[in-house]
Amino acid sequence: MPNPRKCDSPGVTEQQPAARRAGAVAYAAQGLCFAALVTRIPTVQTTFSLDDGELALLLGLVPIVAGVGSIVAGYALSRVGNAAVLRILGPLTPIALVCVGLSSTMPTLVASLALIGFALGAVDAAMNAHASAVELTYRRSLMGSFFAVFSLAGILGAALAAVAAGTSLSLAAFFGVIAIVVIPVQLLVGPRLLKGRVEVTGKVDDVSPEHPSHDRVHVPWKPIVIIGIALTCVYIADSAASNWSAVYLTEGLQSTESIAALAYAAYALTTLIARIFVDRGVMARGPVKLVRIGAATAAVAALLIALAPSPAWGLLAFALLGLGPRRSSRWPSPLPRSTTSSAVVSRSPESTSSTTSASYSGHPSSASSPTPPR
Repeated sequence: MPNPRKCDSPGVTEQQPAARRAGAVAYAAQGLCFAALVTRIPTVQTTFSLDDGELALLLGLVPIVAGVGSIVAGYALSRVGNAAVLRILGPLTPIALVCVGLSSTMPTLVASLALIGFALGAVDAAMNAHASAVELTYRRSLMGSFFAVFSLAGILGAALAAVAAGTSLSLAAFFGVIAIVVIPVQLLVGPRLLKGRVEVTGKVDDVSPEHPSHDRVHVPWKPIVIIGIALTCVYIADSAASNWSAVYLTEGLQSTESIAALAYAAYALTTLIARIFVDRGVMARGPVKLVRIGAATAAVAALLIALAPSPAWGLLAFALLGLGPRRSSRWPSPLPRSTTSSAVVSRSPESTSSTTSASYSGHPSSASSPTPPR
């Protein structure tokens, strides 16, 4: 029997760091693809000659279908486990991204956006469930680090989009390059994802590693509903930054597309900084104080965005916004110190998919709001 390798948490063997790295790849892939899409929205709008109202309808479609995808994923997670769902559906996001780039008619664009919405929702639910299980094996707060990887990949995606926007590279070619890089990595790390059910003690029950237990788990729906409401508010701000930052800078503040793509990069950068430190803050101070600080910061940032007189001020305001919502939200549990609460999420995929679906309900409200006139 091989000796367990020493890790940074008591009782953690070499299986858990490998699963943590594999889970981080899922977050990186989602962050990269999502940033590549939202930062090239002005290109899509120009290509199809869409006005702000038509664009808002298309953008509103994505989170609605994503909510459906997360619910469908919840049922799949309870039957085959998060590892299997991630391995099967993970590559669907970059594939759908390529479909958006290849779209030449409005029906194909709508179908492609619906596909990428479904993929984003389903994979988000699966990777969040996997991250919760990995976090439980470490018996300490780790969720912020996973989302930090998402933000870091988002910065890279936004930077690549800014470069591509200044060249003659087509949208299909740009998205195709991303898919060619992302999909092989996803397939490579798939076997290292954590399989089986994680008990309250952090022990992995691998009697049937491909299938989680079907034992009934008591799910505390009241706090989960509260989390969902909070996440709805958070994702209204997130959707505004993701879907409209580039459009707002180009049409509202008269910037170039290359500069506009940097708005999401600035938002993702400060989000990354907040996420790097949020786990430590949760363990040291608890989530309540972080929520209050984050909410106040987001409110100030929203006001500055509305009053921004130039693209430079707009970039600074979106950067400040990144420190707000992500600092105030800590998916999936309002009780990060409670191992039991993480165990419920790990053993109840329905609660995971429900929380993820609630977060997407915040997207249509901001996605349907056209860029304010200047």
